[in-house]
Amino acid sequence: MRYVAIARHGDPLSRNYESGLSELGVEQAQALGVYLKNQIGEGSIRLITSPLGRAQETARIVAGELGASSVETLDYLAGSQGINEGYTEGNVSYQRRLMSNIESRGRNADAVVVISHEDVCEDFATFYLRAELAINGLLDRIGRGQAFLFDLVERTVRKIP
Repeated sequence: MRYVAIARHGDPLSRNYESGLSELGVEQAQALGVYLKNQIGEGSIRLITSPLGRAQETARIVAGELGASSVETLDYLAGSQGINEGYTEGNVSYQRRLMSNIESRGRNADAVVVISHEDVCEDFATFYLRAELAINGLLDRIGRGQAFLFDLVERTVRKIP
């Protein structure tokens, strides 16, 4: 596995966590998918996402842009947004669980794309930065439809788009 992308869902229709995406959110998801395809290329890509509507719709759109055949749902990626299986900000066991899931899915893939919510994305991306790249520091806030793209070969991370 060369790439890990930690992406936040696109702009939602409403504050209801089960809502889908607004027109802007669909455009954000499409742009994210195109950008990831340009960065990652045509390799094998695994997508995992939160069970909540806005993340599910984002994942379907990104998968379509990437040509990925399936999206896997992990309940605990809902974070503090509803189904809460141990997520609290800074919870190291939660972060290790997600890191283990990414590593196991990345064994036979060129990239793993995780689509979740603001709290999970920001908290996990900072944890992953320290654990995987051994860099201490904080990442910028992540906007709707944006992602942190980790290049594990070059040992870099950047916010996209």
